[in-house]
Amino acid sequence: MSGENDINVVRQYFSYEHFYVLYCRFWELDTDHDFLIDKEDFSRYEGHALSRKAVDRIFDQVPRKFKSQTKDKMNYEDFVWFMLSEEDKTTLRSVNYWFKVIDLDDNLIITPHEMEYFYEEQVHRLEYLNHEPILFVDLLCQMNDMVKPGFEGHFGLEELKRVKTQIGIFFNCLINLNKFIAYETRDLFSLKH
Repeated sequence: MSGENDINVVRQYFSYEHFYVLYCRFWELDTDHDFLIDKEDFSRYEGHALSRKAVDRIFDQVPRKFKSQTKDKMNYEDFVWFMLSEEDKTTLRSVNYWFKVIDLDDNLIITPHEMEYFYEEQVHRLEYLNHEPILFVDLLCQMNDMVKPGFEGHFGLEELKRVKTQIGIFFNCLINLNKFIAYETRDLFSLKH
């Protein structure tokens, strides 16, 4: 184990502390404490961080079929799979999970149309919070520069897997408002040190 004291930073193993953090997050969302989360419960995750469109796709079980035996409900195991994909977007499991959320027509290419479908909700949410959203064409340009796809504006699964450490930026700008805002408002001077 590394000399790291923050258990949330260590990714080499899954400990009781990790289980406890995940369980507490699940319990907070499970307001009736029936060990199941419905779409309304889930939408409150991290202060409504996820877009409604992403939540709909997750509850349509597009990225992963739920193990829950109750219709339209996520159990703890389903939530853990979501959390593992949400918290570390650099893993292959996570890239596959979020790619399926965004790839509306399931053709293994994320197109500008699909990106804009998700981004338009982010724009409305940003405006509601009095943040100046970047134009979609500028966002698309940034993503092209970051990923360097073979066909500009069309992002294949294998191309996104190559991005490695920055892949979270791609997905967060489309589906996670809190992480997108954190990225957009980061202190560039502190990153240079």
